[in-house]
Amino acid sequence: GKLQLKEQTINIPDLLNECLHLFASQTKAKNITTNIQLAKEVPAEVIGDQTRLLQIFSNLISNAVKFTPKDGKIDIDVWMVSLSDLTSGMQKIAFQVSDTGKGMTGQEIEQLFIPYYQCNSQIDRDHGGTGLGLSIVEKLVSLMGGTISVQSKVGVGTTFVFCGLFKNKPVPQSLPRNESGEILPTVC
Repeated sequence: GKLQLKEQTINIPDLLNECLHLFASQTKAKNITTNIQLAKEVPAEVIGDQTRLLQIFSNLISNAVKFTPKDGKIDIDVWMVSLSDLTSGMQKIAFQVSDTGKGMTGQEIEQLFIPYYQCNSQIDRDHGGTGLGLSIVEKLVSLMGGTISVQSKVGVGTTFVFCGLFKNKPVPQSLPRNESGEILPTVC
């Protein structure tokens, strides 16, 4: 069947912390430092598909943890690409996951989003996995109206950047009240 996105409230900081928490035992075992940086204009809550966003992050962070050596670092950055479009009520948010892992060659990057592709057969033996993760991530990002890109340097690390469209969380309209808390009539 066709993947459908759900509309639910997503608390971005909570979702990122929850995702990092899923990998806490691995990051602790390898003494990997994790850091989340949200630009101040990013709303704490938006409307989107929380499960799919968590799936994307879980996959990217899982790979970052797998390929980052002991005492490495994983950073997550979030910023606004475009502020809310008043007609559609949509805003584009960018998410970046960077690591200080082993990095990839240009040839490996070209193959990255192909289903079942793994940079080399040693990866399957050393790290497990099916090689399906990033092709699924690319489909989910596309479903969210966004794109994903990767930059990598062998021996330095890898950075994935993806963006998605999210609806604004409606701000409850407060009704005018007098000093005793009674709702005032709106005449205009």
